[in-house]
Parts: sequence; C-alpha cells; structure tokens
Amino acid sequence: MRIFNPSVVIIDNDSLDFPIAKRFKKLYSDNPSTRYQEIDHEDICFDQFQPFPKTLVEMKSTLVVTRRYGFAVEKVGEGTYDLASDYIFNVVTGCPNFCSYCMQLYTLQEVPYIAIYPDLESAMKMIQGICQTDERRPLIFELGNMADMVELEPATGILSDVIRQWADTFDPEVQLQVVTKSDNVRNLLELSPKGTVRVGITLNLPEFIDSYEKKTAPLEQRLSAIRELLAHGYRIHLIFSPIFYREGVFLKYRELFKHVKKFLSDCRGFDESDVTIETLTFFHKKGGHHEILRHYPGVAEELMQYVECPEKQTYHERYYYPDKIFKELNSLLTECVETYFPKAQAKSIK
Repeated sequence: MRIFNPSVVIIDNDSLDFPIAKRFKKLYSDNPSTRYQEIDHEDICFDQFQPFPKTLVEMKSTLVVTRRYGFAVEKVGEGTYDLASDYIFNVVTGCPNFCSYCMQLYTLQEVPYIAIYPDLESAMKMIQGICQTDERRPLIFELGNMADMVELEPATGILSDVIRQWADTFDPEVQLQVVTKSDNVRNLLELSPKGTVRVGITLNLPEFIDSYEKKTAPLEQRLSAIRELLAHGYRIHLIFSPIFYREGVFLKYRELFKHVKKFLSDCRGFDESDVTIETLTFFHKKGGHHEILRHYPGVAEELMQYVECPEKQTYHERYYYPDKIFKELNSLLTECVETYFPKAQAKSIK
C-alpha cells in the first residue's frame, strides 16, 4: 500500500477561516519533511508563482489550499464528458498518481498541483439546492473526477469530511460516487456511509496497470479494497477501461471479468443488483496520438484510425478516440457485462 505524503503545502490566508485549512496548518506547519507556506490569496497563480516547485514529481506532491478558483457543480452533458454520473464536482483537483497515458494527454498540459477547495459547507449547500430542483432519483454526484480522493485521504482527510456530511444530509437515493485506483481505504472503513456512498474502482489487466498506471495499486489489491468496502456498507461501482490495444487483449478481458465475478461472489455484502458497471474505451485528444506513439511505439497501428466524436464536446476542443479496434473492444466489454453481471446496473460509454 502506497501512502501519499505531501512534500509542499501552501495555504492562502483567506482559507485559514475554514477547518480544512486549520487542520492542514496543524499537521504540516511544523513537519520537518514538508515545506509549509502561507501566502496572500491574490498570489495564488499556479503558472506564475515562483515558490511553487518545478519538477513533476514535486508538483504532484504539492497541496495548495485555496478559494482562488471557487467551486462549481457541472451537470453531465453540459460541457462534461463523464457519463457515469448525473453531476460532477471537485473539492480537489490534481492527482498524485503517475498514470502515463493521463500524464501525456492531460497532466502535462496543465500544472499538476493538487488544489484543495476548503469551503465544504458552501459546496454542500449548492448540491442541496440542485437536489431540490432536479427531481430525478437516484441522482449520482461524482466527486473528484480530476483527482484520486482515496489515494489522497490519509494525507488530507477531506474525503472523510465529505462522506460524513453526505451521509448525514442525504438519503440513499442521492448518491456520492468516488472513483479510485487505490487500495488505501482504511480511513473510509471507520465511517458510516448509510447507503449513500458508492466507490468506483478501475479494474484493468495486470500488465496494463504495470505499464501505464504507475504508482497505483495492483489489481488484486484493488479487489481486496472492494471486499473491505462491501463489508463496511459501501456500494460499489466497477470500471473496466482498456487503455491500448495489445494482441490477445479480447480473451484476457473475458478472463478478467470471470475472475472479478468469482472474487465478488465470495465477498460479504455483495449484491449484484446493486452494483453499477461502467465500460469505456479510453479516448483522447486528436493531437495527443503523436505523443502516445512517441512514448509507446509498440501500440497497434489502429491507434492512428481516428474518428471525430461530437458527443464529447468540451470547453476547449473535441475529443477523439481510436476507431475500429476500440469499437470492437467496447462491444466485447458490453457482452462481458451481460454474461458475468446480468443483474448489475450497466453503463456503457463509447
């Protein structure tokens, strides 16, 4: 189990009114292994502020507590691309993991500091307002689609803060969904989610995890985390998300589904009808394939077969995804869900 420890903690002065910032100050201001700074609110500018670290490794271990960029909840389909939930919101942006495909396509285009929004009370009030106007049920709010909140939890405690408030505020028809590649769930086992929290675990082939998802938990440790979460009252969301095509991958993903189903069937608290499953083929920006092929020259030539994907319109540009191979792979994943998890609530994303 990898334990995330920040090397740098920066807090803007305006945030010190909030419990999260006060907790960070208490934890890290006198910590000899952490460089701690308090700065003026107006000086928070990730691409210009000189004292910020410059190496990638140190950037991804830098926590910045700030209200500088505010808080927002986005409705899926209105500028977002995450279709496994109804809304997405972030109280943390930035990820400590080193998934190489993500770093090439996204992280290296933006400064990868871990920014923390401290005003949870205002965030919860905004979400309560949405629940009053949006009468759909169940309603799923995904937290931290731009961060691995579970991996960060031992160093921040923020996910526990959110889960406590969520469980005390909403009934199980308004669900909090958290997505992770971490097995570091110990802190969550001490909480009472009251049926309101769903933890999404990404499950990939072991060789894909080893090659592309650096510094994340191996497959078997992710499955062990699922077993612990189920036993402590959490609901589960499974994500099967192939990254690149390799020869023999179709057969291997069938075996992966079979293995996961057998493992879960032996877990206390497992109810297939309550599990949600998401299958998606990884999409990325049109210009990104040059970087991918430069760093991963062995991937299939089919990666170059791009088609425009208009439903993934974002604020900046459209996303693109590989065509023939990944369409076939997506069909396979859908078939595997129907075969091994026929009672689950499946969500296929193409």
